[in-house]
Amino acid sequence: MQKQIKRIISILLVVMSFTLIIGCGGTKETTHPTAIPSYEAYKQTRNLELLAFWSPPPTYQHYEWVKECGFTSIVIDAKYDCSLRTGQPALEPLKNAISYCSAVGLDGYITVNRGEYISDKLTDEFKNEEGFAGIYTDEPITLDQMDIIADNIRYLKTVYPDKEYSTTLTGIGGLTIQEVIDNYIERVGDKVKWVNFDFYPLIGRGNSSEIAADWLWVLDTYAKTSVETGIKLMSYIATMSYTSGTRRRPNEADLRYQSYVNLAYGAKGIAHFCYNSPGIPPFDGEFSIGDYALLLPDYEDLSNYENYTRTATWYSAQKVNEEIASFANVYLSYDWVGTICNKGTDSATTAYKCFGEDYKNQLLSHERIKSFSSTEDMIIGCMKDKNGYDGFMVVNFSDPYYKKSNSITIDFDDTQKAVVYVSGEKKIEALSNGRFTMTLNPGEGIFIIPIA
Repeated sequence: MQKQIKRIISILLVVMSFTLIIGCGGTKETTHPTAIPSYEAYKQTRNLELLAFWSPPPTYQHYEWVKECGFTSIVIDAKYDCSLRTGQPALEPLKNAISYCSAVGLDGYITVNRGEYISDKLTDEFKNEEGFAGIYTDEPITLDQMDIIADNIRYLKTVYPDKEYSTTLTGIGGLTIQEVIDNYIERVGDKVKWVNFDFYPLIGRGNSSEIAADWLWVLDTYAKTSVETGIKLMSYIATMSYTSGTRRRPNEADLRYQSYVNLAYGAKGIAHFCYNSPGIPPFDGEFSIGDYALLLPDYEDLSNYENYTRTATWYSAQKVNEEIASFANVYLSYDWVGTICNKGTDSATTAYKCFGEDYKNQLLSHERIKSFSSTEDMIIGCMKDKNGYDGFMVVNFSDPYYKKSNSITIDFDDTQKAVVYVSGEKKIEALSNGRFTMTLNPGEGIFIIPIA
C-alpha cells in the first residue's frame, strides 16, 4: 500500500513539474512597461509654445484676441511702429504692446532688423514688464549678419539676463541647408533657446495643390540638429496665402496637418505665419490684399483698429491650437528618435514625393513595430520617454486639399493595449495581437503609446 502511495505521489510530482515547465515556457517575459503612464504632474510645466507672427494693432482688445486664439507668445513688429527697427522707434506704441502682453499673459518679442545692432536702441525700459520675453530678428541672409546676432545676444544678456533672442533661418548663397545650420550653431547656437524652421509646404491655387517635395528632408535636418545640440525646434506653419500666388490659403485641415507633421519630428513649438495680414500698402510683391491671415485689417482705414476682424482662419487656428495644447504635457515628455514614411496603397495625392531619394535619413523600421500599412500616405514619428515608454505620432500625410481619409494599420510587438490621443482626448484601447487600426481624417494626427 505504501509503495502504491509513493508511486502515485511521484507521478503527481512529475505531472506538476511538467505543467510548470510548460507554463513558464508559454509566458513571454516583457521588457516594455506594462502600466498606463501618467503625465498629469506636468500639466502646468510642460507647455507647447504657440507663437503668433506679425502682431495686431497695439490695443488691449487685439492682444486679448491673440491670447483667446490659444497663443502663448507673439512677435511684435514694425507695422504700427512697435519695433526697434531702423530709425527712432515710436516708444509709446511699443510700450503699450508690451504692457498688453503682460496684462493678458503673452510673451512678447520686440523686432529688430537683421544686420542692425541693438546696443544703441535697447534700454532697460521694460525691466518691470513680465510680457517682455526678448528680441526677434528677421532671418540672417549673410554670415556677417549671424555674427551681429551673436553680438546682439551678448548685449541683450547684459541688460536683460533672463530674456531670449530668436531668429528664423533661410538660405544663404553658396551654402547648403546643413552648412547654414552648422554656421548658425557655431556662431549663435549656444546662446539661443530655439532653432527655427521656416517652411511653407502648401503649393498651388485654383483647382490644384501639391506638397513641396523637399519639406520632410529639410525638416528632418533641423530635427536632428535639435536632438544633437539640445536646442529646441520651433516650426513655422503657413496660415495664409502668399508669395505671388504660389502658396494657397490654408483651411482648418491644412493647419492641423502642418502642426501634426512638425510634431512628428519633435517640434517643441509651432509658429503661425502670419497672425495679422501683412498685405498693407505699399506692397513689396510678396503679399497682396487677398493674402489675409487670422486678422483682417480695414483696408479703407488702416488706423481704424476697431474695424479689424477675425477671419475664419482665426477660428480654425483656435481649434487646432487648443487641440495640440491639450496633450502637450504628454507629448513633451517624449524625445524624438526618427520618422518612418509610408507610401499608401492608393496614394490619391502626390504627397509621397516627400519620401523621395533626397530624404536619406528617414527611419525604415522600429523595434516596437512589426508591420504597418495605410491606404494613403502616412508618417510615423517615433519617440521615447525617460521611463522607457515608446510614443508614436501617426499622421495622415496625404494632401488635405483632396480630402482623403486614410485607413491605417500598425502591428505592435509585445502590446496588449494602447493609450491613444485623438483630437487631444485620451482613449485606452485593447488590442488583439498588438494590431491597431483606425481611419484618419484629412490632416489628422494621433499620438499612440503602446502598453505591454
